Amino acid sequence: MGGILLMLARANTTISILRGQTVDTFGDEEPTNTPVATGVLASIIARTTIATIASQEEPMIMTYITGRVGFNTDIKVNDRILDERSGVTYTVDSFSAGDYVVAKPDTRLNLKLIT
Repeated sequence: MGGILLMLARANTTISILRGQTVDTFGDEEPTNTPVATGVLASIIARTTIATIASQEEPMIMTYITGRVGFNTDIKVNDRILDERSGVTYTVDSFSAGDYVVAKPDTRLNLKLIT
């Protein structure tokens, strides 16, 4: 269903890209988790930083999760990413694919953990 797209970053997993929504009996949107691609090479990395906010005594530990997929990967904001290795699901908050001169850069994903 999916495929392997070349990437510049070193892949550490494969992912399924899930898309689609339906409306439940209460009128709330629910994900349908319809796979639009499976077996896509990806790099998912979590980075932790400590932030100090003046109004709080304790510093906050913040984790940022980024992903990278090949340049032409069909990805959209609010897609869900299933890490096929770990079984963890993320939602795509935003993504960017920079300009290129020599090689097409990977698409960078800003992810949010949902499971």
